[in-house]
Amino acid sequence: MSSLINPETKPTVQKSLYKQILREIKANISSSKSSVVVAHIHSESDKEYYDVIIERDDFKTNLNTILAHHEEQEDYEKCSEIQSIISQLK
Repeated sequence: MSSLINPETKPTVQKSLYKQILREIKANISSSKSSVVVAHIHSESDKEYYDVIIERDDFKTNLNTILAHHEEQEDYEKCSEIQSIISQLK
């Protein structure tokens, strides 16, 4: 988990998580699932595994965060895709 706070690896980890979150939300937008697992993390320090889970009520918040990231990157094609997904949640 130190890679999330390491300035050298944070952008790569963040990009990977955003990509996975977007993939899982898209895959489950029409399902009746109340949450989705977006990542499995292994903590070497305590030898435990953790699931990163997003509740359906938090889909829009996460999508808006990812949208802001892609706006900063000026990836407007991805922004359009995310806005389309957000509109499906309304």
